Amino acid sequence: MSIKIAIGIPSYNEAEYIQFVLRQVDDGLKKYFNYKNCLILNLDSNSNDETRNIFLSTKTATRKKSVIVPPGKGRAMLYFFKFCLKNNIPYCATVDADLKSIKPNWIYGLIHPLGSGFDYTLPVYTRNRFKSNITNHFAYPLLYGVYPTGLRQPLGGEFGYSSRFLKYLLKQPKHKKTFQYGIDIFISCNAIAGGFNIKEVYLGKKIDSPSFHHAELTFRQVFESGIFISKLHRYQKISLGKISLNNKSSGIDKSKYFPHKNIIGRLLKQLKVRFLRYKQIGYYNKYINIELIKNVESIIKNGKPNLSGDLWSDVLAVILKKYYQRDLNV
Repeated sequence: MSIKIAIGIPSYNEAEYIQFVLRQVDDGLKKYFNYKNCLILNLDSNSNDETRNIFLSTKTATRKKSVIVPPGKGRAMLYFFKFCLKNNIPYCATVDADLKSIKPNWIYGLIHPLGSGFDYTLPVYTRNRFKSNITNHFAYPLLYGVYPTGLRQPLGGEFGYSSRFLKYLLKQPKHKKTFQYGIDIFISCNAIAGGFNIKEVYLGKKIDSPSFHHAELTFRQVFESGIFISKLHRYQKISLGKISLNNKSSGIDKSKYFPHKNIIGRLLKQLKVRFLRYKQIGYYNKYINIELIKNVESIIKNGKPNLSGDLWSDVLAVILKKYYQRDLNV
């Protein structure tokens, strides 16, 4: 029987959460669609825990399959896109494997608009104030400043895609970091630049596993992929498709849950060390003007550094301007 809907779940060492996510996806497909025409595909980057075994041993009404893919979230998702096109699957979606708050109606929200002419669905939800830092401080400002429309959660992780969009996406130039955590911003930027029909879907509260410990690595990958893609589109005349933004809620939830507090001190020390190192090497003089460097340095040396939104926006704008004017080694 042909597959009409496929849900991809990229994973790496997610034995703790994969079963819950799988069951919610299965329930969503059973409740809102004909699950007999659906497939759940686990794209595992060769986990060294029980992720794949748990996925395969969990009973579901929907057919499921697990494949081993090369390391990197981007590689896993690109594999999934090629799989969907090869098997002529018209509607598909991806969800993260570490979700604690996913519900069956998330699947409906991501997939259903695709049957109504939309090519790309992405989430709007509330999050813990210490989550989504890369979105709030880089991805959203980048899209808002460079593109003729803003998407509030361009790195959401939960997306829906039409086959028309996937065909376009696979042909677009990719930075090496796109094959890692830079994949989400690659997708969102190309959805806008390609003139596709985009719909934001409100999913409520998002809770996932703590990720603050690898925020620096993730930011680097998102940053490099994002400025590479945005430079390609910077002077392109973009004709927007149908854009349906959702303003129901997109902000901070009221929970005081703070799982990252115990590593804040270590990260601040690391920030100061690296700032001084990069200053001595001359990176900042090359990419940022002297006045901005002094302003940032005075804050970094403070016991509790707190960059204002205006200062951060100025720094980001200067870096992007210089990158668009000439190639930077990033």
